[in-house]
Amino acid sequence: MGVAAQTREPGVHWVRAGETVYTIARQNGIDAYRLITLNKLSAPFNLFEGQRLALTGSAVSTGETTTITAALPASSATAASDAVNLTPSTPDGAVPAARPVFTDRADEPPDHPVVAHSSMQVSPPASAGGFVWPVQGRILSEFGPKGGGRYNDGINIAARSGSAVRAADSGVVAYAGNELRGFGNVLLIKHAGGWMTAYAHNDAVLVARGERVQRGQVVARVGDSGNVDRPQLHFEIRKGKQAIDPLSQLPRPSAAATTRRDAG
Repeated sequence: MGVAAQTREPGVHWVRAGETVYTIARQNGIDAYRLITLNKLSAPFNLFEGQRLALTGSAVSTGETTTITAALPASSATAASDAVNLTPSTPDGAVPAARPVFTDRADEPPDHPVVAHSSMQVSPPASAGGFVWPVQGRILSEFGPKGGGRYNDGINIAARSGSAVRAADSGVVAYAGNELRGFGNVLLIKHAGGWMTAYAHNDAVLVARGERVQRGQVVARVGDSGNVDRPQLHFEIRKGKQAIDPLSQLPRPSAAATTRRDAG
């Protein structure tokens, strides 16, 4: 049945062609994160024409199944969510939630228990030379578990605001925007062999989606956008949807860069 034939219900939105979680949230004046959790949507948050979405807790469906009539084209925000896998698997019964990037603020509670991460060793990217450091600076937080059940999917590197952020390897820009909660201005680059790098908290992103970039090219400027309180770069390396410890893939840092390991 088409969207036009759907019965109007208070607190309910019927998805139309071309709409995304983010456009629907803006249109109805609610937070995209709340829309995702109310409807138990999982990354990459694909929507379908005719899909029923609750806008309020009282409108949450109790077993209704909506007929899928046509798939929507993925938006840039959907592509970003898919690329960084912001909704990791959760224990049975838990509501999937888009987890903001880990920051160095020790007083922030975790959004939910975090699982399905790995520090496994994998082969380096197929391109000659491998990854290079996106920026030089002191490491504020390394990859792995932190206190209070949090987990850092990458590393956070302190750097002066406005410093050049360089592409860690050649590739194609998969996403450039600020629609990912907690990450601020984000850049995602796809590389050969199923590799992906993510650069978050930028002051500005200097390349556009679909643009081809070269290893070492300046692609962004360091900033403090998103959920951080000092200039820094949050940097991730992923193989498929699996987060990999960047320090296992990057060359040894220069003598100018000092590393501090988090106590937990």
